[in-house]
Amino acid sequence: MKCWKKIVCLLLCLVLMAGLMGCGSFTARMASGSQKMTALQSLHSDTVITAEVTISIMGQEMPAALKAHILGDHQMDPDLNAFDVEYSAMDAADRVLCCLQKTNDGYTLFISWDEGKTWTETALSLPAAEETVDPANSSPLSSGDLIKAALALSIYFEDAGSVTLTDSDGVVHDGLCYEGLIPAAILQEALAAVNLGEKLDEAAPLRFRDEYLSLVGDLPVTLVLDKSSNMVLHVELDLTQALGPLAEQFFRDLAANAELLDMAVDLSVDRITISTDLYRFDRVTVTPPEMDVA
Repeated sequence: MKCWKKIVCLLLCLVLMAGLMGCGSFTARMASGSQKMTALQSLHSDTVITAEVTISIMGQEMPAALKAHILGDHQMDPDLNAFDVEYSAMDAADRVLCCLQKTNDGYTLFISWDEGKTWTETALSLPAAEETVDPANSSPLSSGDLIKAALALSIYFEDAGSVTLTDSDGVVHDGLCYEGLIPAAILQEALAAVNLGEKLDEAAPLRFRDEYLSLVGDLPVTLVLDKSSNMVLHVELDLTQALGPLAEQFFRDLAANAELLDMAVDLSVDRITISTDLYRFDRVTVTPPEMDVA
């Protein structure tokens, strides 16, 4: 979980700082935009994840699509995150509510599959190395090292013009759009830095080989900054090149490990995208589930 949080933090920092480089006064926009984002105590996110793949079995191709719509409320102090997730895969669809509450020795995860009527509770412990958190560095966008890395990538972005965004609250935002392409080498280095292979080895039925990182490709990014505050309003990532070849090879190795190759099973990744809108800055309050825990 901490691994993915670091990756998300990296991506948001990358697009934030890279976009700022293309603005008029870089120093002024960097000072206002980055300081405001790292100082946030709460925010709301609206994320859509789409994955389209083609599965081939004995020469027969079957398209499959996965879509998840995730509404998130994030609060820093106390550390609480609430998610409303609607997802569909093939012909199945469902909705789940989650709340992640920080505790002294980890997190408590609350989950409801009946729209909040009943909840289950699970304790999640943290590795010893991750138990100590610097309170001054608790914001989801506050890693100095990640911001420095983001600054180095600013040369890959260019101005894409002005846009107008309307969030789900009906609030209209005037934004500045920037588009860029983060090189594969940078992503490979970032994923290696967060020990992605080690984290996946803990959960995956197949050992993550170092060679997989070499399959990570370029990452096209679009972001929109608020024209007046320089805060990030919208982030769009096309992960097809970045993760598609890796996912395909991992699937083939998994099939081989399960002795399914005789069935001529294969996977082709057609599209993977993530689109996130950020708003309600410092206007979100998260509370644990009020219903009795099942």
